[in-house]
Amino acid sequence: MQLAYLMQNIPLDAIYGSLNRDITGIAEHAQHVKQGDLFVARKGFRYDGAKFAEQALQNGAAALLLEEYNSSLPITQCKARLTSSLLSLVFRQFYGTKHLPFPLVGITGTNGKTTTSYYLHHLLSRLLGPVGLINTIETLTGKRSFSSRLTTPSLLTLHQLLGEMLATCKGCVMEVSSHALHQGRVFGLVFDLAIFTNLSHDHLDYHKTMQAYGEEKRKLFTSANTSVINIDDPFGERLAKTLSKTVFTYSLEKKHADFYGTQKGGRWWFSHKSVGFCVKAPIIGRHNAYNLLGAVAAATLIVGSFKEAVAPAATVPQVRGRLERIANKNIYVDYAHTPDALSAALQALKAAEGRIITVFGCGGDRDVSKRALMGRVAEEGSDYLIITSDNPRHECPHKIIREICQGLTTTCAFMIEMDRAKAIAYALKIAQPSDRVLIAGKGHEQQQYIHSKALFFDDREVALQYLRGNDE
Repeated sequence: MQLAYLMQNIPLDAIYGSLNRDITGIAEHAQHVKQGDLFVARKGFRYDGAKFAEQALQNGAAALLLEEYNSSLPITQCKARLTSSLLSLVFRQFYGTKHLPFPLVGITGTNGKTTTSYYLHHLLSRLLGPVGLINTIETLTGKRSFSSRLTTPSLLTLHQLLGEMLATCKGCVMEVSSHALHQGRVFGLVFDLAIFTNLSHDHLDYHKTMQAYGEEKRKLFTSANTSVINIDDPFGERLAKTLSKTVFTYSLEKKHADFYGTQKGGRWWFSHKSVGFCVKAPIIGRHNAYNLLGAVAAATLIVGSFKEAVAPAATVPQVRGRLERIANKNIYVDYAHTPDALSAALQALKAAEGRIITVFGCGGDRDVSKRALMGRVAEEGSDYLIITSDNPRHECPHKIIREICQGLTTTCAFMIEMDRAKAIAYALKIAQPSDRVLIAGKGHEQQQYIHSKALFFDDREVALQYLRGNDE
């Protein structure tokens, strides 16, 4: 694409050099620049692109988009204030993503985003054909599939991914984090539909207050054409009443909701407009019923048929690291790293007999205020606790565990085992056949972050290794 064409509707402050240049790609990090790229010298978190403009030129950049002209660089330079608004115009122009030919669905909330995204992706893939997916675990574009680094990638990466999807996909489902909304990573994207799952204690190290956290979530719904809101959540109920655009509600408690779910004889029944269906989905726990109901509601609005949307629910997939059962035994790995998520997982595993043995910790360099709450929730829902390390990062693991223990009242037996592998092994060793073991906090993750190192660690693999060793 000619640089002149790319910049024709962009409000630039000045142009230095010729616009008669072919642009073959766009990059924001100098090390990613390829021959013919436009280098966007944006200042971001811990990164100032302008300092790497010379490296970008050496790597083959054809032009620069930056905020201050650099007279020492013999290259075409387009000067502008690099706001999310301006960059979204550039990216949409280059990748052809201004008007997507398919529905774009964004999902936000504290818990349930990933599972809801997988459920909705499953439903739409069977109803529409190939559907793109961008979530915490993986990204699927129709051309490629790879593990995700962030829940919601950068604005540039999003347009690159959506551009790939144009060739084969009939829709896209993506998670939208509060961090992404605050940092403008989805600015300018038109969401045909947005889903709200819930709001509970998390990320206060970043947002500082629950009110600020909620207001970031709200941003997704003020711009979406249609919203699907869980009104059993107090924030969701308020949100649904204040939005001016089309709103549909879902609930497991309020029959007046547009989409309502209830249990009858151990089966979930979903209803919409006085029509109900038994949903024979392989899900565990009330929280997953919420996730599935939200996905069915969104699919119904997209395809126009409640009956068709419900049908593929019987075969929704097991989501990796979300109450994932290991080796068909009473061992479950779950990503629960908030008080509400941990409580939901423990409630889902309750049984008439046997104990719940829980292995969990809290991450370092993250919200300190939830640690004691996590301890209290774990104690209330478990018969035996093993408190361990979970991505301590740059914090002292002993300090993190002390803060978790501040929430304990000693009504539940517990022990501390700093080594996470040993903690998991001990839980499996003491578990009786009727007991359930919950290994919480890391879920799908395959790294343990200690200081600046990312060491391979997979809760699922550790559990399987123990089981294999005991079977020999």
